Order: sequence, then C-alpha cells, then structure tokens
Amino acid sequence: MVNTKKKKKLLIILFVLAILLPVGITYSKYIKTVINNYILEAKNFYFNSDKLSSSNPTYNINNWSGVGNFTIQFELNNEKNNILYSSSDITYTLNVTCDNDITCSLSNTSGTIYTTEHKDSFVLTVTPQRAFNDNESVHVTVTAQSTSPYEKTLGATFVITVGKRGIS
Repeated sequence: MVNTKKKKKLLIILFVLAILLPVGITYSKYIKTVINNYILEAKNFYFNSDKLSSSNPTYNINNWSGVGNFTIQFELNNEKNNILYSSSDITYTLNVTCDNDITCSLSNTSGTIYTTEHKDSFVLTVTPQRAFNDNESVHVTVTAQSTSPYEKTLGATFVITVGKRGIS
C-alpha cells in the first residue's frame, strides 16, 4: 500500500516534469530571442545631424552683418549611410541657449523623424538686440535630444562673428 502511493507520487512528478521541461525550454528560447532583438534594434538606432554631433563641436561663422537676423538651417536624420536607416520613428526635442545681447528662436522645439521620410529639418534664427561692431561675436548652443525609442543627445556651439567673410 505504501509502495503504491510512492509509485503514484513518482509518476505524477515525472508527468509534471515531462510537461514543464519542454515548456521551460521553449519559453527560455523565446526570452532569448526577444532580448537579442531588443539589443539588435538598439544597434540599428541612428540619430544624426548635418551640424550637430554627440561630441559637441564648435563652429566659427564669420559673415554676420551684426544688425540683421542670421539664420542657420539644420537637418536631423535617421541614417547611418545611404542604405541603413533606423527601423522606427524617432521623436526628438530641441533646445537653444544664447548670449544676452541676442534673441534666439527655433522654427520648432520638437518633432519626429519618420521612417518613410528619413529626415527632418529646423531653422535657428539669431536676432540682435543691438548693433554689433566688426569682430564682435556671439555664442549660440543648439541641442537635439531623441526621446523615443532611445535617448541620444546631439549638440553644437556656434560662434557668430561680425564682419569677416567665410566659414570655418
């Protein structure tokens, strides 16, 4: 009688293990695939600009009149090269800081780079609050931060100088 109860318990345990083992293996393979896809998606995330960079470069612009508005057009894109693009839409926010003698405005403060379009653009307008003389300069810092699906920050500082011609 005792021996029969032990056999029943052993059979039940073996039956449960026979069911749980394949289910556990299948579920672990599924989890591994989901994690690998998430990591690969992160590797396929491209948030770039024609002027902004993650290294925050400084540009010297030497052709401002000092009295009128100065505009700079920026392009944001989701491209690594002409073939590789991000596989999801990228939402972003924009921010600008500038010296006290000027007013800086952006054509928009947020946007989305759609996977079908591959790029978006905005314009920075620098408006002087006084007349600037030759060789005077102002500093403007622009940052773009992607907010979805991943976070990345791009930025640049622009030193805009009055009077000289050229760009470096």
